[in-house]
Amino acid sequence: MTADKGYFRQPTLHGDTIVFVCETDLWSVPALGGIARRLTAHQVDASWPQLSPDGRHLAYAALEEGASDIYVMPADGGTARRLTFHGGASYVCGFSRDGKDVLYATIATAPFAKMFQMYAVPVAGGAPKLLPWGPARRVAFGPGGAVVITRREQEIARWKRYKGGTKGDLWVDARGSGDFREILADLEGNLGSPCFAAGRLHFVADHEGYGNLYSVALDGSGLTRCTDHHDFYARALSGDGQRLVYQCGAEIHLYDPARNKAAKVDIRINSSKPQTVRKFTNPGRYLQGFSLHPDGHSLSVTTRGKPFVLGNWEREVVQLGKRDGVRYRLTSWLPDGKRLVTVSDDG
Repeated sequence: MTADKGYFRQPTLHGDTIVFVCETDLWSVPALGGIARRLTAHQVDASWPQLSPDGRHLAYAALEEGASDIYVMPADGGTARRLTFHGGASYVCGFSRDGKDVLYATIATAPFAKMFQMYAVPVAGGAPKLLPWGPARRVAFGPGGAVVITRREQEIARWKRYKGGTKGDLWVDARGSGDFREILADLEGNLGSPCFAAGRLHFVADHEGYGNLYSVALDGSGLTRCTDHHDFYARALSGDGQRLVYQCGAEIHLYDPARNKAAKVDIRINSSKPQTVRKFTNPGRYLQGFSLHPDGHSLSVTTRGKPFVLGNWEREVVQLGKRDGVRYRLTSWLPDGKRLVTVSDDG
């Protein structure tokens, strides 16, 4: 089978290995690019993978049993183990400094839907422990015991150029003492995905119009722009302390601070593309409307955005309009019984 491209998301990096999400599964590829290898074969989404500091473990969130919980598996592939049983939205933020705990954010125990709190759960399994940082969505560990968290971070590519009161922010505890202070508070844009590399704090921001990588000292000085994207946003920044990876459009990019250069990783996948295979669904589950023929012998039915006509007792089902690429609704018979009227987004 010829290698093909895909939509690559949410990368994580350790040394010469990148793990990313594609087709709702996790894949591994060399940092120099090449043919990617599928690590999971889930029936549901796997998301936000993170490689451990020693490169042995891979943590991620999945909806295997109905709710988003945290799993861990060998980084080279193998059986995954479920670590949490919260039953609420959760995603992996990384690992503790020693790699013994998976760090994740969840709303399962919070009083409000968007108030994420951060927990640590042992890789070996055990009870999660609430971390003493208050509301937090992302975390990064730096030199000298430094800890950086974000409190209101959201995916900036979903809320472009937002400058309101709930924009993403960065809070720094320079010595790991528990005393956090906000930096870059006057930067008019969303900030998120903090990572340390080459002794500096790197993050994504869109205050100059597009999501790009920036770096700064822990005291907020020396703000430097690292990339120059003017089409798609840089997003889902991650790293291993030496280099950084991020998603831009449908591609994965690798940034080397030592060279101050970002390059697209040439990734190819060998996949049967199971999600593009034709499937049969129960139209009753997606019924959006119906209309009885004036003479009572037929129905017009709208399901999953498509209009159909079918006899009540016999004859075949006929799809109306364009087969694909157009959405229809409110399909109804006209009084003459020969025509129907519908609303569509065609054109």
